[in-house]
Amino acid sequence: MPTHWKTDDFIRTWMECADASDWKEFSSQMLGDSDCPSTYTDSDLRRQIGLTRYQLNNKNFAAPSDHKAPKKKKKPGIESVAKKLGLKRL
Repeated sequence: MPTHWKTDDFIRTWMECADASDWKEFSSQMLGDSDCPSTYTDSDLRRQIGLTRYQLNNKNFAAPSDHKAPKKKKKPGIESVAKKLGLKRL
């Protein structure tokens, strides 16, 4: 289960860190904040940013600016693994 950061503290910290130069710096600043829960991860941050942005947009509020998180690399699918290992199709 993801860790939750109290919404008002989260948005306040988001606003303070919005001037970071890229996602890595933004994430480091957010995760280093004293209000950040100790078990909070970059994945939790990505999830809560997306959810909070969606909720603010639905209520016609502009979300603080942030840097788009880089796409996570997908693990190779079973087809890629099978080809790499030289397995033959049936």
